[in-house]
Amino acid sequence: MKKIIYLAIVFATTLNYSQERLPGFNNGNSENSNKINFNSNPELKNDISTIGLTIANQLMKCCSSWGGTNIYSNIDFENCTKSSSGIYTIPMQVGWQGSLSGTQYWIQGKLIIDSNGNKQWLKIKDSGGFYAGCSNNCIN
Repeated sequence: MKKIIYLAIVFATTLNYSQERLPGFNNGNSENSNKINFNSNPELKNDISTIGLTIANQLMKCCSSWGGTNIYSNIDFENCTKSSSGIYTIPMQVGWQGSLSGTQYWIQGKLIIDSNGNKQWLKIKDSGGFYAGCSNNCIN
């Protein structure tokens, strides 16, 4: 009898268990997040390209004391997703050439845009040479 009650409790607990993930951490495996089909929506791809350069400029201003040139953003369009709640996750790498040093700097991360248009940058890694946390609260 104890085994039956134990099994019933375990079974009931597993029914209520769902794997909830934070936006940007679903790696494309979530049922609530779908890859974006840019073939059917080329304007969205242009919008994301434009925002990518804006993000690159903002990060350079936050993380580079002397600015830079040759600013770029490489967006991983194949892994851009939109959740059922309207949250876009845009993986990208941004970079620039240091204006004094000539060194190439880059920051890899994910841009999260919620359904209200609020943006958040989640840094994954960078080339080094930045002060710690320079990209925190940089994107607006």
